Amino acid sequence: MAKKDLNLFLNKGSKSKSTFNKELFKNSSWYPNLINEDFECVPDLQTQEVSAQEAPIEAVVQKSQPVKASISIEKAPKIEKSEEKAPVIQMPSEKEEVVKSDFLFDLNFENHLSQIDSNWKVNDIPGYEEGSQIGALFYGLDQITADFIPESSPFSCIESTHDLLGKMIMAMGLKEGEFVRVPIIETVDSFESLLQAIDFFKPKLVISLGALATNIALGRKLKLSNVHGSFNGRTVNVGTKEIIFNVSPLFHPQLLEINQSMKKTAWTDMQEMMKFISCS
Repeated sequence: MAKKDLNLFLNKGSKSKSTFNKELFKNSSWYPNLINEDFECVPDLQTQEVSAQEAPIEAVVQKSQPVKASISIEKAPKIEKSEEKAPVIQMPSEKEEVVKSDFLFDLNFENHLSQIDSNWKVNDIPGYEEGSQIGALFYGLDQITADFIPESSPFSCIESTHDLLGKMIMAMGLKEGEFVRVPIIETVDSFESLLQAIDFFKPKLVISLGALATNIALGRKLKLSNVHGSFNGRTVNVGTKEIIFNVSPLFHPQLLEINQSMKKTAWTDMQEMMKFISCS
């Protein structure tokens, strides 16, 4: 992972004040803006590395190393077994698994998108190619409501430094086509919409952003402070098809923008998520 990518996430003084929401809906389509981005903030961040303000950031990077060293000792049985056996679903404990079987809708992502808006097409999702191996599905950065539905689907598989989530994704070492951003869609059943995306993209890990996205993904009302960074397996039956996926909650980027001191905790969680994805 490039050091500048990590600094993009950890740096407290990002010059880019535009948000993903703004870039997403600007001129009814944000896709051209992301394609033409020039990453101007990277040189600025590199220049600031020699300043006194960068000291806390270096401390964060240094402290991230012991996390890896302590995993086999302090968290033993879970992580070690997953690394040896690799299967994704074996990492979460049985107690955390939630099974629900009363869904009977048709699993067809293309049809699902067209029901939300006739202009939404799978082929229009930026950065997505059929057969892409999606490592992480980031769920819940934005919410789509009846008040405003964008002309093109608000899903994305491309890199961006226009918002904090983009910097977080780059810090995790995920490249274009290895992740997908999925919004909370409130014009339909939100959980059904998430299941459609999970079944279509087949991510190794669903990363729920904030309490609302976490509650939807896990089907339970939970305090994010109690579950952030944990791994939760879930099995859902849709008709005769069984969908198995894993959810790991993360603090919402908007919260991290407000409370910069929480970035250290978020980075620790992100390291565990990176390990989970690489072992899957």
